[in-house]
Amino acid sequence: MKRKELFQLKQALERVSTLKGVKFAYSIAKNLQEVNKEIEAVNKAIAPSEEFMKYEKERIKLNEEYAEKTEDGSPKVLNNNYVISPRNRGSYEKRMEDLKNKHKKVLSERDEQIKEYQALLEENVDITLHKIQEGNLPSDITAEQISGILPVIE
Repeated sequence: MKRKELFQLKQALERVSTLKGVKFAYSIAKNLQEVNKEIEAVNKAIAPSEEFMKYEKERIKLNEEYAEKTEDGSPKVLNNNYVISPRNRGSYEKRMEDLKNKHKKVLSERDEQIKEYQALLEENVDITLHKIQEGNLPSDITAEQISGILPVIE
């Protein structure tokens, strides 16, 4: 199983975690525990550095400064992007380029970190899953739910 598949397995396990059956519930809980440990380690690998967070704070401040304002004076956001007014676009782009140049090393390190993270997600993971016997599946489990937890069904 690849590490990226653990995120899907976690969601599938969480979706069936309320189904009844002692042995079933025990297996689901054990598997969630193992999957969560691995996911936590993967998430630590992508955590941004303190230096990158400083850049990000400056970038957001710059975006808020140049963004069009709503009626209440807050920065206008559309589709998770700040709306920069066309009249300010040139000045904004110049300042953004200066900011990127100022933090060039940090941005390069972040790009490398993201590439390493993506490669990590593609690697096979050595995880011990607690198998669920077919006879211990709840009677009200759906085919969709079974499909999600197939890696743990024996």
